[in-house]
Amino acid sequence: MGYIDDYKLRLESYGASIEDAQRKQTIDIINNSFQDSPFYKKLYINNVLTECRIIDTDKSFVKKLLFLPGIIKNIGEMVLINDNSWLIADSQNNDMFSRALIQLCNEKLKWKDKNNITQDYSCIVTKSNLMKFDTDETKYINILEGSLFIYVTNDENTINIEPNTRIILGSQAYQIVGMNDVTNKGIIEFSVRIDTKRDSDDFINKIADNNGNGSNNNDDDGDDGGLW
Repeated sequence: MGYIDDYKLRLESYGASIEDAQRKQTIDIINNSFQDSPFYKKLYINNVLTECRIIDTDKSFVKKLLFLPGIIKNIGEMVLINDNSWLIADSQNNDMFSRALIQLCNEKLKWKDKNNITQDYSCIVTKSNLMKFDTDETKYINILEGSLFIYVTNDENTINIEPNTRIILGSQAYQIVGMNDVTNKGIIEFSVRIDTKRDSDDFINKIADNNGNGSNNNDDDGDDGGLW
């Protein structure tokens, strides 16, 4: 028996075929060396402590995560890094090389649901689309002045946010005018436009008044606060 035949037999002892054996050997190599990387960290992802490697990009608000074989992470899951929340904007999963692209959350989406319970979600507020593995640069979308996009995890609370719901972002009040839960599975994209402030808006706790029309406070806006 020659060297090649012996090599094939040893490989096939680890699997049903040479390809299967090579795949298993590769997985073993990754598992055994994963913690040796200087980029190795343990992070909470959706409140589960997860081993990964953090890879910086040329954008401070975007990072890549590499996972151990068999670890599956999905778009819309939340990652905690040094008390900052990041949203998984894109993911690529297989049994050997799984990775995620995460984007820094820069705001809080807060509202009172139909049971008058305050909901509080870290989110991304932007005028551009979310970053993806196949895009190298931020692509800004041509939208009306005073309009923004909100990207947030799609779950049983966010999916029930109704159109026309008012929210507070920064120092301004906004109204939700559109929703997209199709393009990015696991994430909801809300489109919002600036709205007139009300005396009843709680800017300290960032909870907008959604009871009737409320009373206007145009002096805080410096104008009518409208979009048109």
